[in-house]
Amino acid sequence: AWVATIISTLISFPIAFLAAENIFESKTVRRVTIFLLNTDRAIDSLILALFFVSAVGLGPFAGTLALAIHSVGMLGKLFADAIEAIDRGPVEALESAGAGKLAIIRWAVWPQVAPLFISYFLFRVELNVRVAVVLGIVGAGGIGFLLTQYMRLFQYQKVCTLVLVILALV
Repeated sequence: AWVATIISTLISFPIAFLAAENIFESKTVRRVTIFLLNTDRAIDSLILALFFVSAVGLGPFAGTLALAIHSVGMLGKLFADAIEAIDRGPVEALESAGAGKLAIIRWAVWPQVAPLFISYFLFRVELNVRVAVVLGIVGAGGIGFLLTQYMRLFQYQKVCTLVLVILALV
């Protein structure tokens, strides 16, 4: 869950700037980006996990890929919405001083969106931990896979321990 969230955050960060109307002017690129983010969010992580289990085999790699791909759509949309909700004052001040796009993003946009980005990142980690349990049950590795194995072997003491670990993590 942790690795998937980090990967998805690194991918979502630049995509969000392409999807934000107040940063990127090209309507075509913006519409295509938003369409891809919406399509990504429409496909559930369980379906992606089944696809990746068949593509790369059983194990945590398939689960990590499924969580990362699904999280890109959600984080990209949340990040883009946060960027679109910024105060235009600092942006206009830097534009009037002749600053370029990267300087505007660094000095006017980033300070306004950083707390939201961190909040969304932490929220996605929590969601991915919970979803990782379910993905493990279908063979995508992780603690859910162990939970299924212990239940099949009637090792209920280990099942209870894993349930307590899941509760503590979430």
